[in-house]
Amino acid sequence: MRHTGAYKIATGLAAAMVLLGACSSGGTGGGGSSSATQILRIGSNDEIDSLNPFVGLNSLTYSTFQVTYPYLVMYDDKLDFVPYFAKSWSTSDNGKKWTFHTVPGATWSDGQALDAHDVAWSFTTMVKYQDKGAGNWASTVSHLKTVTATDDDTVVFSYDAPVANVLSQLQQVPILPEQFWDTYAKTGNFKSASMTTPLVSGGPFIVQSYKKNASATLKANPTFWGTRPHVAGISLTMFNDDDAMIAALRNHEIDLIETLPPSGIKPLEQAGFQVDQAPSPALSDFIFNSNPKKPQHRELLDPKVREAFALSFNLQEMVQTVWLGTATLANSIVPPATGSWSDPSLHAAPYDPAKANQILDSLGYRRGSDGIRVADGHRMSYDVIMPDLTEGDRMFSMVQGWLKAIGVQVNQKKVDDSTAFDLVTAPDGKYLDFDLAMWTWGMLPDPDFALSVVLCSQYGSWSDTGYCNPAYDKLYQEQGKQLDAAKRQAIVYRMERILAHDLPYIFLGYKNQISAHDKSWSGFQNTMYGPYNALAVTSMVDAQRD
Repeated sequence: MRHTGAYKIATGLAAAMVLLGACSSGGTGGGGSSSATQILRIGSNDEIDSLNPFVGLNSLTYSTFQVTYPYLVMYDDKLDFVPYFAKSWSTSDNGKKWTFHTVPGATWSDGQALDAHDVAWSFTTMVKYQDKGAGNWASTVSHLKTVTATDDDTVVFSYDAPVANVLSQLQQVPILPEQFWDTYAKTGNFKSASMTTPLVSGGPFIVQSYKKNASATLKANPTFWGTRPHVAGISLTMFNDDDAMIAALRNHEIDLIETLPPSGIKPLEQAGFQVDQAPSPALSDFIFNSNPKKPQHRELLDPKVREAFALSFNLQEMVQTVWLGTATLANSIVPPATGSWSDPSLHAAPYDPAKANQILDSLGYRRGSDGIRVADGHRMSYDVIMPDLTEGDRMFSMVQGWLKAIGVQVNQKKVDDSTAFDLVTAPDGKYLDFDLAMWTWGMLPDPDFALSVVLCSQYGSWSDTGYCNPAYDKLYQEQGKQLDAAKRQAIVYRMERILAHDLPYIFLGYKNQISAHDKSWSGFQNTMYGPYNALAVTSMVDAQRD
């Protein structure tokens, strides 16, 4: 998922804090308060870029899906898988068949039955359209052949081979209401869906309203089959100014900042707020268009040019200056926060602008009178597409200075995230027009998602590089089927080394997850993606004002 940060318009807080009303207790799991009236007010510098699960890219989007839809399993605070809509599961001796037993008697928020048939329909649809309208979910259904509901409370997944990370894949996928999506499933044109609110929900909250780039309100789902939230609802306000977001917390206009910029740590701690941070798999990167068919500025396809760029980057300075030491140097598309999946033999390129200049000199790219080099008859001057990232301006300013020192000019092209994706993939998902970009990834505990975003099959879906390497893709299929953890790790390391050689990215840093909240609130679970996250609903269900 995209972890974009600093997004868009903070419109009036009052509009975001609409009274959502009380939710009643009862239902499977009980929990919650029958007189709950509290509204948890969350501020974010990310945005919900779309309410459509076949379109959305951003972390805040997937965190909202997590509390809106049922998922078969979720993570606990130790990143182990625990039951959710699936109460239990078992596997066949050959590992090709997984059987899940779902919560009986559940309903969607519109009153229709929510059962194993919805699970089967959702996954069958994603398998059917993984090469078309459901490309965002393709990696989660690798090797999946059929999904069948044998009765209302039992669903069977059949694979063409044993799969190493079934639960990790299934944890990512929302179970969707067939009654809404079946019309679009007839053609696979899911992106055309009109996501009017309130959404049909099968999770602990219902999205009641949404203003793009501005706000969303969620109401506790009175028909939720699990443990009911302690709060009546959640208001989300999306800020385009970190200082305004921090001021809103200090003024008690919001209760929680789900991703706090490093500059806010000391002021909020001194003001008596709780600040939590932990290593996360959030990865900032500098992106090269790697499509060999790109017609312009083809010198950027040369690994030696990319190496020169990497050697010009003083990444330790960026860690200290931009992130105030709350990040670490990055070495791989698989962050160390995922555990043992990040290859420790890989290291960020050393800062060596003299060597970078030598490389470009050796390629014959001489400096013009303005100090900018000329390659194949044109100035080495490029646009860098950037969504409005947290600390993005400072990051770009540093990169611009480093590249100027080696005779390369870059110009910031700052746009919203949807436009950034359109520009990167233009025209029509062919990745022909752009040269460079900067963005941030939010990776998952299992390495599969991180490895999948550069697959050839991800053109028009997760790919932001236009990278396509059939040898890499073959290894991706192998790691997904390798049940021996040590052997799978070895394959994952090989894939990371291929990317380190081909350099579709220069990895800038792994950022800590930092959140802050009013100490009058408790119950938050501080995961690697903070309390409002796409890993579990625990925080939002347990959150309460003391």
